[in-house]
Amino acid sequence: MGLFGLLIGLMTGPEQATQPPPAPQTLHGYLWFEPGSLRPILRGDDPIEMLAPQIPPGAYVLIRGKADSAGDKGYNLELSRSRALMVADRLVRFGVSPGAITIEACGEAFQNRPTADGVSEPMNRFVSFDWRHVPFPSTDGCRSETYAEARASN
Repeated sequence: MGLFGLLIGLMTGPEQATQPPPAPQTLHGYLWFEPGSLRPILRGDDPIEMLAPQIPPGAYVLIRGKADSAGDKGYNLELSRSRALMVADRLVRFGVSPGAITIEACGEAFQNRPTADGVSEPMNRFVSFDWRHVPFPSTDGCRSETYAEARASN
């Protein structure tokens, strides 16, 4: 440890100098979809309507669309993107800042219930929307874009 590290250790105490920062708290919402469509499945309260007002100003929002393996991989990637964009549009209407939103289209990647190709599985057709006070890392295997980029190319 150099002189600078020793001084920092003395100023903060040895326990504080070696403690990693706490992991950022992430809050989640989910919306499930009918097969091959943008039509959500609502059983009770609308999760967007219920959770959007709880997203604080300044939060980073990650919206991740997913699809089951029924249909072509390219189609499922675009369907997952369209579902995520639909959720993003609704969050913006509820007052979430468009600049805070990142959209990820994952298509068939990262399935909740892994299936063979061509299988329609309700647990794999959803959009998750998460928020926290620090930026999200990008997810390997998903196509990522800002809300503005998604809107401009749609």
